[in-house]
Amino acid sequence: MAEWLHGIARGLNVRELAERFPYNKTKWAQFLNGSQLIPSWLLQQVVRERVSEEQLQEKMLAQAADLLDRAEREGAGNCLWRCALCR
Repeated sequence: MAEWLHGIARGLNVRELAERFPYNKTKWAQFLNGSQLIPSWLLQQVVRERVSEEQLQEKMLAQAADLLDRAEREGAGNCLWRCALCR
C-alpha cells in the first residue's frame, strides 16, 4: 500500500500533502512509510485530486480499494501496537 501511495503522491512531499489534505506531516510520513494505513476516505480523496482522467481515476480507485483491503487483512493478525484494541 505504501509503495502504491508513493506513486500516486509522486511530486508532493509530506509538507505539501499535509497542506492539501487532512492530517499533519508526521501522519503523512507514517502513511508513506507503511507504519500506518491511510483511511479509505482519504485515499479516495487523494486519487480524485491526483488523477484527472475519469476512466483512469475509476481504475485507480478500484486498485487502491483492493490494496487497502489486502493491507487491512494482513495487518489484522499483526496489529500488536497499531490497533486500538491492543493498547
